[in-house]
Amino acid sequence: MDKFSQLPIVDKIAAFLVFISLAFWSLSKLPQIANSAVFSLFYEMSWLYMIVMTLVTTFYFLYKWINMNLKFKNVYFYGFVIGVLTLVIMRFM
Repeated sequence: MDKFSQLPIVDKIAAFLVFISLAFWSLSKLPQIANSAVFSLFYEMSWLYMIVMTLVTTFYFLYKWINMNLKFKNVYFYGFVIGVLTLVIMRFM
């Protein structure tokens, strides 16, 4: 069995949410997609929730990674790295 299937349901939900926020912020930075009417409407309705979700999932993975004694070969480290990457895309690109 893989390690992802052994995770608790809260960790699976957090992993799903961090990928959703990464996709949202990545798509919002592409001009062809960001200028479309459908995505603009979705963006205007959900940008504040996505900021909160990105911050919460990043800090959640940081907390869980610290509890796992800062080991680099676990899901929490990679979730934290994806969260930081999402924050960089959200803020600086």
